[in-house]
Amino acid sequence: MNDKYKVVLVGAGKLANHLGPHLKKIGHDVVQVYNKTLSKAQNLAEKLSADAIDDLRNVDENADIYIIAVSDDAIAQIAKELNFVNGVVAHTSGTTGMEVLSGLDNYGVFYPLQTFSENAELDMHQVPVIYEANNEHALSKLRHLAMDISNKTAFLNSDERKQLHVSAVFANNFTNHLWAVAQNILERNNIDQSLIVPLINETVNKIQSNPAKNMQTGPALRGDDTTTNEHLLALKDHPIQKGIYELLTHSIQNSKL
Repeated sequence: MNDKYKVVLVGAGKLANHLGPHLKKIGHDVVQVYNKTLSKAQNLAEKLSADAIDDLRNVDENADIYIIAVSDDAIAQIAKELNFVNGVVAHTSGTTGMEVLSGLDNYGVFYPLQTFSENAELDMHQVPVIYEANNEHALSKLRHLAMDISNKTAFLNSDERKQLHVSAVFANNFTNHLWAVAQNILERNNIDQSLIVPLINETVNKIQSNPAKNMQTGPALRGDDTTTNEHLLALKDHPIQKGIYELLTHSIQNSKL
């Protein structure tokens, strides 16, 4: 794609620190980085040859796209302070509805679906980008930017995007927590944590080409009450982990997926 945009990043957190350098790499011009803590804005802006600001009144009003990458509860206030800009304003939340920006003329959502960590390298071309907008002008710009950034893009409305985000919490946040629980069990029993890594890898590999429900194994699926009861006994001194085990066992045994 040939069209390149002037972009303002509103926020200098983990998402902005992945998205900004990628935008620059593929030829877009990140002209400003805003953060209420100026030093954070400066750290990212320096990498992008951009200006750092800590006052939204100093935002360049003639940028093409303003990407709001802040916590969900800050989006509405940020939007109010950007009511003078001419470009498309888009937030990056998985759950917040597009209507939070409805006081603006051209607005939408630009949601990269991935978990972002400070020191983890990511190929942004492999990060799905979900978008929507309030009019065809804004939609065209956000669609173009999404397709320029990523090999996988999708238009979803706010309700659909919320369901996607719930799915992502199960797939990533909850699953990661379960891995942490597994590691904790091994750690307190002085068992080498690396022993379960091949199992984790195989689980991830299988669901890439098969429905996860078809790949389910284990004592809950088999109805192996003897093993289940032994596991619950092993967890008797850890009531939260025991409760998680019981809940997931019940879910597997009674699943209508």
